[in-house]
Amino acid sequence: ALTMRPLSKMDIDLAVNRAHPWYDIGQINIEELEGADLVLREEGSETRRVLETALGERGITPNVVMEVDRDALREAAVEGLGAGIISEAEFRSGMGLKIVRIANADIYTEAFIVCLKERAEKRLVKALLGISETLNATESS
Repeated sequence: ALTMRPLSKMDIDLAVNRAHPWYDIGQINIEELEGADLVLREEGSETRRVLETALGERGITPNVVMEVDRDALREAAVEGLGAGIISEAEFRSGMGLKIVRIANADIYTEAFIVCLKERAEKRLVKALLGISETLNATESS
C-alpha cells in the first residue's frame, strides 16, 4: 500500500515573445485559444494532456504549429512561431518571453510525494510528508 500527499500545484500558462499580441495583456480567456497558433509539448507530456483536456471540454481547437520538448518550446516562442504552452514551474524569465495566464480556466498539473505506507513513519519520510502538509496549508490560506 502507498501513502500519497500533494506537494505542489503548477498552473499551465502561455509563453509569448514581445511581438505577440498577448504580450502586454498578461492574461486571456481560454476561448481566445480558438484558432490561435500554439506550440505544444510532445505527446505524453502532462502539461499537454491537461491543456488538451480543458480545450476539448470547451470545444476549442487551436492551430498547433509545432509539437516539441520543453527547451525547443521556449525557442519556438522566442522566434514567434506561436504561444508556447508551459507549466509555470518550468518557465524561466528572460529570452524575451513573458507569461500570459489563462484567466477563466483552472488548468494545472500536480506533483505528489508517494511512499510505501510502512515507511511513512520513518523519521526522514515523516519529515518530508510534514513539509508537504505545511506547504499545502500555506497555499490554501
